[in-house]
Amino acid sequence: MNEEVIKQRLLVDGWIPLEEINYSSQLLAIRDLLYRQERADRKLLDRIEEADEVARQARGRANEHAVDHWTELVEMSCYQDAAHSMAAVGMLAPLIESVFQSAFRYIGDELPRGKLVKNIVKRVKKFGMEEYMPKDFESTLSALFEYRNNMFHGGFEWSSKRLKKFERLLDENGWTPEWFSMATSDDEPWMFYMTSAFVDHCLEMAEKLIKGIEQFCWEKSGLIAQQETPHTGGSWI
Repeated sequence: MNEEVIKQRLLVDGWIPLEEINYSSQLLAIRDLLYRQERADRKLLDRIEEADEVARQARGRANEHAVDHWTELVEMSCYQDAAHSMAAVGMLAPLIESVFQSAFRYIGDELPRGKLVKNIVKRVKKFGMEEYMPKDFESTLSALFEYRNNMFHGGFEWSSKRLKKFERLLDENGWTPEWFSMATSDDEPWMFYMTSAFVDHCLEMAEKLIKGIEQFCWEKSGLIAQQETPHTGGSWI
């Protein structure tokens, strides 16, 4: 699709993609829930530290009970981390997918199901949107949606096949080591988590994607915004 066709589509009805969906409020809601999860994690960590201190001071059977309690809390923290990680990817992945769906649909192309990241990248290049995207958007999307697929289809505790494949992809794709952490059992991967660093990175990338797509649309439609443009929709961040 050439630039003239894109321009004509963008000028139809006098508005551009993303304006009808309030992405800024969506991001605020996501941040609020993530903050609540962080507070819950801190509370559980405090309980674990208190249980550890009690176990160190107790003797005999009291020590055994204290150690059992500490062990239960540590195990609980593994599942709580998985639950919070599931919630994070369950909010971030659909948000980002929606951003691209809206943008591509409005300039005349549907985003097919399956091979999501490959199809997004293909259309970004097709429409000349690369310069408006964050530099690492492809690797970030690959990591985010690979993790989303495993969590949504495998739950908190994946099969050994899924675990080994994901561990291998961490190395093969060169994803930043700080993006994921894991719990182990008998020195083998047990659960994978999105780190707070990766969650923050995805939130920042979502903001950049929205701004980049809107800037692309303004420029291709000829309505180049030299400064912040008055906006009646909800997607400006």
